Amino acid sequence: MTKSRADGQVYKVLELYTDQDALTAHGQTEYFKAAGPKMGPCLGGRPEIELLDGV
Repeated sequence: MTKSRADGQVYKVLELYTDQDALTAHGQTEYFKAAGPKMGPCLGGRPEIELLDGV
């Protein structure tokens, strides 16, 4: 997890997956599904997800 230097209220998480299938599988795990309700109260709103390509 990282914290923005420009806005101390902004945190970003960078996750790396082999491919789209791996990302999809991660989203379907029981631990991922269980984490949402626990993290929700800590968030200021819906997460913004940005997909990036490695170079």
